[in-house]
Amino acid sequence: MIEKNNPQTMEPEDFTQIRILQDGRLSPDGQTVVYVVSHVDAEQDQDCFVIWLLSLETGESRQLTAGLAYDTGPRWSPDGAQIAFLSNRGGKPQIYLLPVDGGEARALTAMPQGVGSEPVWSPDGAHIAFTAGPEVPPLDLTKPYRVTRHIYRTDGAGYVDNAVKDIYVVSVADGATRQLTNDALHNTSPVWSPDGSEILFNTSMWPDSDRREPALLVVNLAGEIRELLVDWGAGHTATWTPDGERVAFIGKPFGSPHGAQNNLWVM
Repeated sequence: MIEKNNPQTMEPEDFTQIRILQDGRLSPDGQTVVYVVSHVDAEQDQDCFVIWLLSLETGESRQLTAGLAYDTGPRWSPDGAQIAFLSNRGGKPQIYLLPVDGGEARALTAMPQGVGSEPVWSPDGAHIAFTAGPEVPPLDLTKPYRVTRHIYRTDGAGYVDNAVKDIYVVSVADGATRQLTNDALHNTSPVWSPDGSEILFNTSMWPDSDRREPALLVVNLAGEIRELLVDWGAGHTATWTPDGERVAFIGKPFGSPHGAQNNLWVM
């Protein structure tokens, strides 16, 4: 460990002493914070992400998960009794539920392709929305691959057909899962409406267009989709107003100069 008053050269093993706190979330009653601590496991030579709870009244913290896997994205249930989170402890990332008062975590999803986003609770706590890749085999890029998209590859994501996601909901009671979108688009960032009847989300990567700007769509639990912000311009980082009548988002209209700043809008 490097001491403050005794400067020295940092060695590779010193990185195993670093703890990084992230993704803090306040409980519904405002009394507790759930957060993630990441560190490097020297023996396993891998990163680990551990979920912790912190009492704001006492300042005491306790470890919720064992720290042997990637446990990330903790989200409180609306009643504060459970925490949903992502974990790869069983292989591909899945959503797990953990009782706050004690007990073992249980897997809620079993997506063959894994879950691609943090869990998002419905207002009544009955469902959780998430994203996952289409239920098709991943591309085998060692073999010939027919390109059918205008934009088929992007920096960071790689081949778009391997990167696109759909919106799903899963029942907390029995794990029944429904796919709400199935359109070859990259659908992300689901946000429940205040009444729990619809889900707002971002979409991009149109297969039949070279458009790059994201749009905003809404889907109900029957899978019926309506366009909210498509022809106006680019919109992202969106959320509902508490009355459910409007949506606030970050974006800019079409025709803006290249590199123009985004602004906060309400529609």
